[in-house]
Amino acid sequence: MSKNIQKIFITFICILLGNICICYSCNLLGCYELNIKNIFRLDLLCNACTDITYTLQQYQMKIYLVSSGYILKKISDYSNEIFKME
Repeated sequence: MSKNIQKIFITFICILLGNICICYSCNLLGCYELNIKNIFRLDLLCNACTDITYTLQQYQMKIYLVSSGYILKKISDYSNEIFKME
């Protein structure tokens, strides 16, 4: 396994574990419940959970796009190598 693929895999695992921890802690804090505090955003911990979740989602999208581009480039290089396209 190449170093780049290992780095991509480790990044996916870190983001996944971070997402699980954040979602679990937000659920324990009651941030997904429908009440007056959450409707008017009065709970600072829930606001932080929402912001962190949004930031993680943005990082995930960027990482998914970069890694899928990398994988598609490798597949294209491999197929060009097999068929000797010039």
